[in-house]
Amino acid sequence: RASGNAHEQESRARHSRARPPLHTPVPASTRSTMVLYDLMVIVKSATPRAQLADILRRAGTRVLDAGGVITDVTSFGTRALAYEFKSPGEKHFDAHFVQMSFNTTPTLIDDVKHDMRTDERILRWIAVKQKALRPLKEYKAKDPRNLNLPTAPEPVPVVPTRPPSKYPLFSEERKARRNARRKAAAASD
Repeated sequence: RASGNAHEQESRARHSRARPPLHTPVPASTRSTMVLYDLMVIVKSATPRAQLADILRRAGTRVLDAGGVITDVTSFGTRALAYEFKSPGEKHFDAHFVQMSFNTTPTLIDDVKHDMRTDERILRWIAVKQKALRPLKEYKAKDPRNLNLPTAPEPVPVVPTRPPSKYPLFSEERKARRNARRKAAAASD
């Protein structure tokens, strides 16, 4: 079937081309270094849910293909924006808010950022590197049912003391001089 619409023909030709791989290969030396990232995406409110899922699927596919792990996906729904976002020829007053948390190598985050920059459905986005946590095996087991664990010593009661003087170097000398002046004044009376 031949269509007279040039736009449809161009669209079909564009989608039929072979697509490049979704991720760049990750060197074996960096595969062990996984970092936790939070990706917050603000998508146009006119975007259908299927396309919103497609945005998350593309980012998630990149992470999973590189050996990463998606830990959380949260949709905050459509919310009013604090101020209007302007894009060429458009003004946006509300948008979809979506957050994705994932562990991946630092080299992959550039590919995810590129996807976010080039997608016209996305108004704003930010990828934040989270604080690294210690491996679980470094934490000591604290199970009260285990009688073999050493018990903590009883805390030593702390005796309250006077707070230190504002001028600790001169306070004793000042007291001695003040007392000497008082004695001299009392003796002269």
